[in-house]
Amino acid sequence: MCNTCYTGCYTQSSTPYHQVACGLQPGLPRDKATGRALSAQVLRLPRLQRDSKARLESYLKTFPLQPDLRQITSLSLTPFERDINDLRACYWIRELFCHTCDTLKKLVIDIPLRTCLPQQDLLGVRPVLREAFEKLVNLEEFIAVKDELPLDLYHGERAFVWRCWPKLKRMALGGASCDSTFWQQVALHPSLSTLVVREPDEMPTCDPKSEHLRHTDRPLRFVILTTPSWRVEGVDYYWVCDWITLDPTDNMSISEYLLPYCLEKDGSMRNAARRRQEFIRNAAEDGSLWNWQGKQILHTLQSALSL
Repeated sequence: MCNTCYTGCYTQSSTPYHQVACGLQPGLPRDKATGRALSAQVLRLPRLQRDSKARLESYLKTFPLQPDLRQITSLSLTPFERDINDLRACYWIRELFCHTCDTLKKLVIDIPLRTCLPQQDLLGVRPVLREAFEKLVNLEEFIAVKDELPLDLYHGERAFVWRCWPKLKRMALGGASCDSTFWQQVALHPSLSTLVVREPDEMPTCDPKSEHLRHTDRPLRFVILTTPSWRVEGVDYYWVCDWITLDPTDNMSISEYLLPYCLEKDGSMRNAARRRQEFIRNAAEDGSLWNWQGKQILHTLQSALSL
């Protein structure tokens, strides 16, 4: 049994996963010109549970027999259950990206990369994953649900792997450290136009507009995803630059979007953080994430949320 619905509404099927992903299941909409199932360009890989590795391996083995499988343009990847200490799975991810990097334009990942820091990487999984992600040179949309894609190979390094993707236009990260180095990398990217960050670090003291416009005048839409608890815990903005003088035409727009409460059926919030991540992932998969507007922050003395 595996998840087969890309839009976030899960359905169950007993069909082998690679057949579902390839659009071989009857009843799927088909392109009038080619007759192929439209879902052939969309792939969602399930969690690696007991038999998921076998399904992923089986899918990869079909590439020589069905070359069209390499033509996927959108991928949602949740390959690890608890941590990334699975070298075999990492090799398979690298192989998958090798086969699909020419056409893959959108990638959503739900991967706990911080579960294995560089100094803890006894198996060498991080170099494999970094090599895999660096191959995705045709990506235009990237969403990391859990973190900011930390693929440093040694303690003290700070790798911005997304700088390897020159066509990237829209990016969403979780808990990124938005300091001056981060904004320099954002500014130097040739095509990034929309940036979404959930509960960013360094935001209270690092002025994003001042740092970004220091390096470029390229337009950028920046959306901060916040939660009531994140704001109540004392996070506030202490930017001192005069935005009206610095950016009179609002070339870099900044807004805050308040994520909803995600409660269990009994009304508790014991898994609120995980449910918010699922909420973001579903919005990323159906494309609605990029439509979140939030409340615009017009100047440095304004906090967009009044709690």
